[in-house]
Amino acid sequence: MSTPTDTGHRLGKFFRDRRTGRGLTLEEVTGAGSSATLSRFERGEIDISADKAIRVLQQIGSGYFDFMDFYNSDTANFPLELQEIIQLNDTGQLKNRVQSYLDAHPKPTAMTRLAHILLEAGTHWPDPNYHLSAAAEQEVADRLAVPETFNFLGLELLKAVIGPASPELLDLLWQRTKRVSGEWHEMEVLMLWLGALMHRDQPMIAAMQTELRPYFTHLQSYASAQEFAPNWQYGVAVARWIKEPTLANADQVEKLISTLYAMGIETDAQWFTMMFARTKASQVQHNPALVDHPLTYTVAATPGDVIRFRRQEMGMRQKDLAAIVSPAALHRFETGQTQLSFGNLMRLCGTLALLPSQILERVTPPAGPKPLSLNEAFRRIQYRPLAAKTDPQQVITTFATQLPGIPSRILDQELFILKVAANQPDDAAGKMRQMAAQSFNQLMQVNHWEAMEMYSVQALVNWLDPAQLALVFNKGWRLMKLHPELIGGVHYCIGFCQAVRRVVTEFPSQAEEFIAQFTWLEDDPKRELLIATPYGWQMLGACLFAAYSLAPSAKRRAKCEQFVHRALRVGQGNIVTTLGHDWHALLPEGFLPRLIQSYQP
Repeated sequence: MSTPTDTGHRLGKFFRDRRTGRGLTLEEVTGAGSSATLSRFERGEIDISADKAIRVLQQIGSGYFDFMDFYNSDTANFPLELQEIIQLNDTGQLKNRVQSYLDAHPKPTAMTRLAHILLEAGTHWPDPNYHLSAAAEQEVADRLAVPETFNFLGLELLKAVIGPASPELLDLLWQRTKRVSGEWHEMEVLMLWLGALMHRDQPMIAAMQTELRPYFTHLQSYASAQEFAPNWQYGVAVARWIKEPTLANADQVEKLISTLYAMGIETDAQWFTMMFARTKASQVQHNPALVDHPLTYTVAATPGDVIRFRRQEMGMRQKDLAAIVSPAALHRFETGQTQLSFGNLMRLCGTLALLPSQILERVTPPAGPKPLSLNEAFRRIQYRPLAAKTDPQQVITTFATQLPGIPSRILDQELFILKVAANQPDDAAGKMRQMAAQSFNQLMQVNHWEAMEMYSVQALVNWLDPAQLALVFNKGWRLMKLHPELIGGVHYCIGFCQAVRRVVTEFPSQAEEFIAQFTWLEDDPKRELLIATPYGWQMLGACLFAAYSLAPSAKRRAKCEQFVHRALRVGQGNIVTTLGHDWHALLPEGFLPRLIQSYQP
């Protein structure tokens, strides 16, 4: 387990790197109380309160979700980044990551037992004769007893166990999902449905498929549905093969997998390959001894609630966390009698597989209302319902005045983002153009982007020339390859698609040169980071359609046709529809409909 000193040094470095990376001095950041206090915190000499840490975060332009990078960088934390490793069956990397956690936590607990299950299940995934033991299944069932809190840990667990799980475990978890609604509900049912397919349990398959169908046939209403569309498309093809195990139906599954490989989406392709092999083998093992130990969901209002409910859900006792904080002190914290330092909160998060954001979102200042984060302000403006009474200008005013002492270069960049989102680029005095120039310069200077920089990329699309846009998007791609966990990639992708269309329409003489700078979308070995998402598909499609609109040719038409057919095959038809809407005015009449009509399932 990380010691307080280890965590203190890592936390201090995390804050210092972001402060200096954005060109801020100690004197500009006063959230910790004084520059001397902040300096000592950054050197790992002292800890600070969670409230002060949040104030510093806001002053340096970082958000709660940016802490995912910090969480994953400490191998003493419970691993929450195993999904792709398991899907690729990278057993060496899986063993190293889980073993690092186990080495840091030598005392057996419910969390270490869960880590062992992840390691064993992930290692033996391809073996159709491997099944979870009854004890392991009971452990998984008990740890997933509160479906209302299903998130990254639950998704990681299911991806590891749905293959070797018994029908009884899948059914128990499925029955529990009926307690909740929302996108996480559909994600859990989707994973369980993929497990039922491997058992060839036709009644369960049909029932789950009926439950999921409305969700995946209204993709525009659900962002996560678009991301998991290939899983749905794969499952539908396999369900068809189970019902009619013909060579033609098996070929449909293989074509989908081959298309994913061709697009560089190796993670899904490899996982589907392993799942289809288990489905064809269909070695089912029942577990009639499985017992349901239900837990009641309680809404957490404070950081102490979050820790207490998570600890109970994970089967951890207060004394199991004594290496971080004494049972007596933990009891006082959980019951609201005292607070814990920021470093100890982060250590508890790592031990209990809690995202830091789950704690930080519930930290309230000693006096006054909780400040509005950039993410929350952006969402209130950008995603407000049409009938909502939210006044974008009021949101911007509140955000600008809620916290004194925000460095001007940070506040200006954030206000630029919000004003563009609110469609209020009043530039009568040239202020917006000045803010845009400052934001561009900041992007070029900062070498570790976070959510604020990603928001800025989207906001700058209509304020930069083609050469500047190319610099922004190419730098963003280089940084994403270095930091795959970077939050906010969707804004980068949306901005890219908007930029391509703007350059084609407003700078046609420079458009060919502009598009030619993004060939990495087709040939970079790491392009899966983007192409595995719907917005990444849209980026590639935008470049292909733009190239054809500028200089139609048989070769460029063939590339557009291949793209459309591949998108349709893996379930990304909604992306084709979106591209058609964006590009129909710049493409020949009937161009896209003809490409769609030529598709052969």
